[in-house]
Amino acid sequence: MFRATRYARILRSSFYSTRSTTSSTFPQIKPPFTLETAKAKVKAAEEAWNSRNPARVALAYTEDSDWRNRTSFFKGREAIKEFLTKKWEKELDYKLMKELWCFQGNRIAVRFEYEWHDDGAVSYTHLRAHETGR
Repeated sequence: MFRATRYARILRSSFYSTRSTTSSTFPQIKPPFTLETAKAKVKAAEEAWNSRNPARVALAYTEDSDWRNRTSFFKGREAIKEFLTKKWEKELDYKLMKELWCFQGNRIAVRFEYEWHDDGAVSYTHLRAHETGR
């Protein structure tokens, strides 16, 4: 159940990239997208993030992925792993929901929400944003 409301800035990345990843543990769903494959790509992303496994999530992105999260800018899978490790040390019981917003050809846009709490927090923090990619 999602609780308190707060908005987040957009986290940009190349999760939906047309370039293949090196992981056999992440499904290779490539464009052009149909409604079925676009939904499958979004579901796979949601499952990876909800695993709270930085290595698994990082493998879903291209090796040269550029990320921005609020005031942080970084590049590449190793930086993604470092960022997510720190993020999930602080953000306990992290839960993400992703929803296909729209798609066309090799592009997908998603709406996502997530919630978490820190040590000792009685209430959860809830954020919403949109993400687009290829």
